[in-house]
Amino acid sequence: MSVKRVLVLPVALVAAVFVPLTVAVAIVPAPRLLPRATLDRPDDVRGPQIHVVYAVPRGGKDRLLDRKGVLADSVASWNRWLRAQTGGSELRLDTARGLLDVTFFQSPLTADEMEEQDGWVVTTLERELADSNALAPGKIYAIYYDGPSNVGCGQGSWPPYFSGRTAASYLRGLQGACENESLSSWAPGYAEFGMLHEVLHALGFVPACARHDTGTGHVMDSPDDLMYTGNQRWHPGRLDVGHDDYFRAHIRGCPDLADSPYLVRVKRR
Repeated sequence: MSVKRVLVLPVALVAAVFVPLTVAVAIVPAPRLLPRATLDRPDDVRGPQIHVVYAVPRGGKDRLLDRKGVLADSVASWNRWLRAQTGGSELRLDTARGLLDVTFFQSPLTADEMEEQDGWVVTTLERELADSNALAPGKIYAIYYDGPSNVGCGQGSWPPYFSGRTAASYLRGLQGACENESLSSWAPGYAEFGMLHEVLHALGFVPACARHDTGTGHVMDSPDDLMYTGNQRWHPGRLDVGHDDYFRAHIRGCPDLADSPYLVRVKRR
């Protein structure tokens, strides 16, 4: 892997480059949905939050994942998993009228043109969203990009080392291999763990001061860890194994997810 920004499993500007994994999922009814919108709606609450975007390249197939509830189910799945791991806290999602607010974004670039932008589709999407005045202060953008990428199944920024506030899942990445990892409607699958992994990158995790930091925003102590990268096959299932790196790790002067303003305590459901 070259410093040039291409990773082997997650790296830098980001990165999670995921390698497909097969998972069984349960089928549940789609949630109530808001109509499609191309602009961010007025927020239900103030404060730092995660805004979801469904992006399609010019000329690409729009599978209506926002309108069919697929994205809402996927997001609910990974946030529910996070809530179980933290003991009752989850990421604050951008909602409107009590429902997940998803912005539909049609890129002015074709899939091929997007790939020509140094392979870092996530940074191109962030620039395009900024040019469209679609980025609001205090928000991290979780982008489900319904297009290809030769880098992997996802990427994300990693402040302060790689600036930006976007995380992306490439639904048609790696010549279609990522497409085999369908979005889950209940138990989080590989795609859900991948998106959450990238969102945590965009929040600044794993910090370089973590005990098992790899130098690229990941940990290396266990392939079970959500933020793992290494020689073993990644099979995420736990948040900060051992709680000694980025969640309730209590490392003096080191950022901790438990203290993130994006993480909020929720009532029992």
